[in-house]
Amino acid sequence: MERKLVKKPPNLDQLPDQFIYYASRTDPVFQNRSMKMFNWTEGIDTLFAEIPIPNDLIICDSCNSRIENERISLLVQLGEDPNINYVRQALCYRCDSKYFSNFIHIGTPDPDPKPQIEEMNQDGL
Repeated sequence: MERKLVKKPPNLDQLPDQFIYYASRTDPVFQNRSMKMFNWTEGIDTLFAEIPIPNDLIICDSCNSRIENERISLLVQLGEDPNINYVRQALCYRCDSKYFSNFIHIGTPDPDPKPQIEEMNQDGL
């Protein structure tokens, strides 16, 4: 499967509603995160607990495997406001290749995704 790779982002009006963006694992989207748990009572959400997530812990939102690569595939959805884009999923190389190979990919992919490629071959993918 070949990915549609765009190294220089086109104008926003030329992008599809969803695309894959390659981000560094040190990108601000992965910094200072937390998992929040809420109680819902009588239509009101109340914060129950907030658990910090280490900056270097990145999990694939599709298969739940830990992502070790330097470059992370992010599924991005354009917002109605042209200044807002939503990161919907962080993806490992395997899930990006399996489920999103037909999406436009923007940026520079990881130069050495060998561990995930070897894992793919063991699984028969």
